[in-house]
Amino acid sequence: AIEVLPEASASLSPTLCPGESRMVNGVVYDESNPAGTEVFPNGSVQGCDSTVNVNLSFYPEATGQITQVLCTGGSLIVNGTVYDEANPAGTEAIPGGSAQGCDSVVNVSLSFYPEATGQIAQVLCTGGSLVVNGTVYDQANPTGVEILPNASANGCDSLVEVALSFNDVVSFGLTGTLCPGES
Repeated sequence: AIEVLPEASASLSPTLCPGESRMVNGVVYDESNPAGTEVFPNGSVQGCDSTVNVNLSFYPEATGQITQVLCTGGSLIVNGTVYDEANPAGTEAIPGGSAQGCDSVVNVSLSFYPEATGQIAQVLCTGGSLVVNGTVYDQANPTGVEILPNASANGCDSLVEVALSFNDVVSFGLTGTLCPGES
């Protein structure tokens, strides 16, 4: 009597991370070649051919965007990299960062609010003074820069440049008293 043995077959159908591959019978299966059938001659326990049906699927690429507007001098750290005015954009690969444990990519793009500056340029009489942000400006201290924390419209610091000048007091050598209407 002839005995017919059952077909020896298996399926390989995992979901992989983007860029991953599997090798079956010397053939690479990846995103460009996700499915196929491989025959292993004499691969079964009984010495018959065995078949492996390959059908890979892939998680979608995990990408994110960080787009922010910062104050002048501000910075942001992403994956250990400092992003600031000198380095406002880049791409960070975060190993195993997706929900499925795949690598994720974060695109960083920063822009910066213009610096908020103002000027106080006044002429005062000799002996006069002006107080800005708690600092007294007078003849001994006529110029300076004051930082007003979070005072700009967008919540950034504001700079106020102070520049005072002074008029000398003019005195006249008049003596006598004049009544209204007299000259």
